[in-house]
Amino acid sequence: MSESEKMESERIGVLWKAKSKNGMEYLKGEVLGERVVVFPTKEKRTESTPDYQVLKSVPTRTDKGKVDEDKQQDKGKYNDKNKDKRTPF
Repeated sequence: MSESEKMESERIGVLWKAKSKNGMEYLKGEVLGERVVVFPTKEKRTESTPDYQVLKSVPTRTDKGKVDEDKQQDKGKYNDKNKDKRTPF
């Protein structure tokens, strides 16, 4: 990408590497104001099968079935205040 192309590009989101409890690697973050998770496609059957699936993230639930807003508030959220704490890869 040339220097002029870099200057014309507009960031639409950010992603971070993450690992699930069972050890699966995935990406999580925010794209166009929506929290998303990105998983590799498990079985690529043809060349036209996508390599990754992008899913809208849903709030986590506690054991009592209530949305755990404290966990969701900071999860995957990107803004200027925390840009130095969480650097996209």
